[in-house]
Amino acid sequence: MRCKKIRELLKSDYLDGAISQKEEQLIKEHFTNCPQCLRLEKELQTQRMLFQKAKRQQIPGRVWQNVRDAIITERLNHDSKVSRGILKRLRELLWAPRPVFALASAFAVIIFVVIFAGIHIQKKQSVSNQSNRETVADYSINGGNEDLLYDLGTNVEEYFL
Repeated sequence: MRCKKIRELLKSDYLDGAISQKEEQLIKEHFTNCPQCLRLEKELQTQRMLFQKAKRQQIPGRVWQNVRDAIITERLNHDSKVSRGILKRLRELLWAPRPVFALASAFAVIIFVVIFAGIHIQKKQSVSNQSNRETVADYSINGGNEDLLYDLGTNVEEYFL
């Protein structure tokens, strides 16, 4: 085995006895040829013994309270950042930069002009059509039937007169 793989096994499973006998045998054979890996194994054993001899101490209640307070503060800050983020996005949508408003205003003006121009043109055509009808009716009533341009080809005018 290579030193890199041996060091990984030493740091993880070797000291806990969580490797197979075959892997353990390969590691011990590697120790005979590699003093650096053997030295690492001894250092890790020493550190492990120090931790095993260390006594568990009770943590004071104020420490746990400080941890709880820090967690609550962090959550509140996160929630306020999220709500500020939502408000910021809404504000950006409502108060868009000036060029956007200028463009939107220009489109609105164009739309209103087209609508009102269409209404005006339609009214003008309606008045013009009504005027043409009145002219034809006036012509027919006054009896100027000599002009074939306005003659409808029927005697309806004479029937109603």
